[in-house]
Amino acid sequence: HRRLTTFAGYSDPQPAAAEASLGVRFPAVFREYLRGMAKSPGDLFRGSHLAGVAEFPQFRADALELLAETDPQLSLPPEAVVFLSHQGYTFVYLLAAGGFDGPLMQWTETEREPRQVAATFADMV
Repeated sequence: HRRLTTFAGYSDPQPAAAEASLGVRFPAVFREYLRGMAKSPGDLFRGSHLAGVAEFPQFRADALELLAETDPQLSLPPEAVVFLSHQGYTFVYLLAAGGFDGPLMQWTETEREPRQVAATFADMV
């Protein structure tokens, strides 16, 4: 039970540094998730691989590689922040354009286009 309810997040400078290095502004809800529980999220998203704030560039690179395997013409929007991958065939990203919250998109290797999996990050959590 403790593992489900004891969370750890990143210190304030870490999400800000990630935003600066990516050239984006996280939605407020996602920023709060990073500060409140992203470092140790309990069983949230259990079974999938979650990116730490320093891993966002690598997750994006891995996602682009997966897209290229399907079709070299496929790409991600510049503001896409890939934060979750699952077993090497799918990933989830948010569009980091500031604001309060925003939709989450998922791409799977059997699809050409991403699909919206949640209207907001809060809805997915």
